[in-house]
Amino acid sequence: MRRSGGKIRAALIALLSATAFLDFGLHGSRSAYGLDSIPSFLVTDRCSEAVTAYSAVSNGDVSPLFPVPTGLSEPQFLASDKNGNAYVTNSCNGTITIFGNGSNGSAAPFATIAVNNAGTLNGIALDDNGKIYVADGAEVSVYPALKKKSVGLLNETPIAVLTGSNTGLQEPTGVALDSSGRIYVADFMAGSLFVYAALGKRRGLLKDAPIATIAGSNTNLIAPWGVALDSSRNIYVSDNGASSVFIYPALGKDHGPLNEAPTATISGSDTGLEITWGIAVDTNGNIYVADWNQSSVFVYPPVASSTGQLNEVPSATISGANTGMIGPDGLFVDSSSNIHVADFYADSVSVFPAGSSGNIPPSSGTIGTTTAIGLNSPRGIALDPSGNIYVADCPVCYGYPGNPGVFVYSAGSNGNTAPSAIISGPNTDLSAPEGIALDSSSNLYVMDVGSSPITPKVFVYPARSNGNVVPSATISGTSTGLEDPSGIALDSNNNIYVIDSDGACDSTVKVLIYAAKSDGDVAPIATLSGRSTGLCGPTGIALDSSDKIYVADNAAQSVFIYPPLGGSTGLLNEAPSAIIAGAAPGCPNLTASRWIPLPTSMSRTAVKWSTIYLCREECLSFRPAAAATSHRSEQSPVHRRNWLILFSSLCRRALSYPRRFQSCSRSVQRRLTSGPSRSGNRHDPNPSS
Repeated sequence: MRRSGGKIRAALIALLSATAFLDFGLHGSRSAYGLDSIPSFLVTDRCSEAVTAYSAVSNGDVSPLFPVPTGLSEPQFLASDKNGNAYVTNSCNGTITIFGNGSNGSAAPFATIAVNNAGTLNGIALDDNGKIYVADGAEVSVYPALKKKSVGLLNETPIAVLTGSNTGLQEPTGVALDSSGRIYVADFMAGSLFVYAALGKRRGLLKDAPIATIAGSNTNLIAPWGVALDSSRNIYVSDNGASSVFIYPALGKDHGPLNEAPTATISGSDTGLEITWGIAVDTNGNIYVADWNQSSVFVYPPVASSTGQLNEVPSATISGANTGMIGPDGLFVDSSSNIHVADFYADSVSVFPAGSSGNIPPSSGTIGTTTAIGLNSPRGIALDPSGNIYVADCPVCYGYPGNPGVFVYSAGSNGNTAPSAIISGPNTDLSAPEGIALDSSSNLYVMDVGSSPITPKVFVYPARSNGNVVPSATISGTSTGLEDPSGIALDSNNNIYVIDSDGACDSTVKVLIYAAKSDGDVAPIATLSGRSTGLCGPTGIALDSSDKIYVADNAAQSVFIYPPLGGSTGLLNEAPSAIIAGAAPGCPNLTASRWIPLPTSMSRTAVKWSTIYLCREECLSFRPAAAATSHRSEQSPVHRRNWLILFSSLCRRALSYPRRFQSCSRSVQRRLTSGPSRSGNRHDPNPSS
C-alpha cells in the first residue's frame, strides 16, 4: 500500500482526513468566492498557509476551484539537475515539488512526486543520470529520472529502495552522491554517516549493509543532519546536536566502521553556529551552512590544509529581516555560486546571488507562496451571514514565529488578497487561537488554547471588530473546566460548545457547554463526557439547524452525532444517536505507551528523539532515547538550550496534530529541564516506567 503512490495516496488522505476537517478548519458557504449558484466549502490548509475552496459536490481526487499555490509545504531539502530544475522535499504533505529553471514568485511546480510519507521526507540528491535519491522514513528511495513528458502528479513507484536492518538506517536526513555514484547518508537518529555502494543497474528492495560507516565517540557525531562533498570527495557533515560542522577525509579504500576523528571542525562561539541544518560546498571549497535557530546562512572559507577546531568568524553571513528567512533548512549552491535556500517556516525557496552577505533581500528568482493574505498557520475558519471569511491564525500551534490573530477577508476574496480586518495585538489577549465561531449577530467567539503558561480561554469580540481590540467577554478560570480545548461551535440559542481533549482517551475527554453570554470563571451548564459517548480524541465540532451535535473524532476515526442539548444539564454520559465510521472505529489501547526515563544530567549523554505509539496519527507519547556518550565532558547552558530548541522543533515536525505536539513538547521540555518526573501526569500514561 505504501508504495502505491499518487492517486491512491490522495484517496487515503481524503478518507483519513474526513474526521479531521474541523480540526484544520472547514466551513460551507454559498457566497464565498462569489459562487452563488454552486455551494462551496472552504478548508484552512496549514501546509500551504492558505484557505482553499472546493465545490460542495466534490468527491475523490479533485482540484480546488482556483489554482493552488506553489505546493511548497514546510520545505526541507533541495537539489538541482543538470538543466537547472529545482527539486524540493516537502515535509508537511510528503511530496517532491519540481520547479523549472528560472521559476519565481508563486509559480506552480511543473511536476510533483507523491512520496507518501508526510513528516519523514528529508534529504534529496540526483545522480549524473538524473535519478532522484530521497531520504524517506527509515529508507532511501530512488525514483527514475524525469522524462520530457513528466508533468503534473507523477504516480510513480521507486525503482530501488535502500531498506531493512542491514542498512543501519533509522532516521536518514541528508543525502549526497560522489562522482562514482556512491551514496552518502547522514542519519540523525543513528548518529552516523553511512556510505553505500553505487546503485548501478540494481533495482527493487536493496538490503545492503553500508560499505563504510563514520560513527563512534572519536567522530564527535551526535545528531548529523546534512552532508556534502567537495571536488576531492572530502566529507562535510552538519551536526545540529553538536552545533558544528565536521570535515572527514575522502573515503578512499577505507571500508567498514570508521571511528575516526574529523580532520577539522568548524565550531565555537565565533562561528555563530547553533542549530545547523543544511550544508553545501561550492566549486571553490567555500562552505555554506543553514542555521535554523539563527535564521541565517553562514559562509566559511575553504578548509584547505587547516586542521583541528576552527573557531572562526564566517566570511559572510546572510541574515536579517530583509532576507525573508525564518527557518532555513536545506540549501544548495549552483554552478554560478548562487545560493538556494529552502525555508521550512516561510514555505519558500529563496535565491541569493553569489557573494551575498548581510541583511539583503533575495533575488527575483525566489519561489514562495504570496504573502499579502498574511496567514502564517491557519487553523479555524468561519463565515458570517454576509459571506465574510474569518480565519484563526496560530503560529505558536506549530512552533512557528509570528503574531497570533484572526484574519477577516471580504466575501468573494480570491488569490493574493489582503485581509479587510485583523484582530491582533496585546489588548486582544490572543496567544494561540485555534477555533472560531460566530453567532447570528456576527459576534466572534475565539477558542484560544494559550501558550506560556497554558491558560485556555474563550474570547468574545463584538461584530466588525478590527485591530488591537479588547474582548467583550472572556471565559477562563478553574471553574470552566478548560484544559486542552480544540474546537468551538454555537447552537441556535448561542450556547457555547467547546471540545476539550488531550488525547488520553479517558474521562478527561469532554465537550463543555456554556450558557449564552457566559463571561468570567463560569462553570459549564452541561458536559458531554464518559465511556458511553465513545469520545477518544475529538478535534472538531459543529451543530446543524436542529442543534444536533456533530463531533469529529480523529483518534476514533469517527464522526459522532448526539441529540440536541435541549434542557439537559450536568454530566451527559450518553451514547451517540448515530456514528459515521469505518470498519474499526475506536482508539487502540493506550496503556502500551511507555516512557523511557531521561538521564538526570545532560552533561554526559546526548539525547535523541523518536515518536512512538501513534493513535490513528495522533501522538500519545514522545520517547527520547539515550544515545552514545557525548564527546563533551560538560554541556554549557547554550548547548542545553539548543537541545530544548531541537526537541521542540523535531517534536513539531514529527507530529501531524499541533495540540498533540504541544502536549508532547511540554512534557519533553519539562523532562529535559528537570529530569525524569517522579509523579504521574496526564501526559505520561505509565509514570512508573
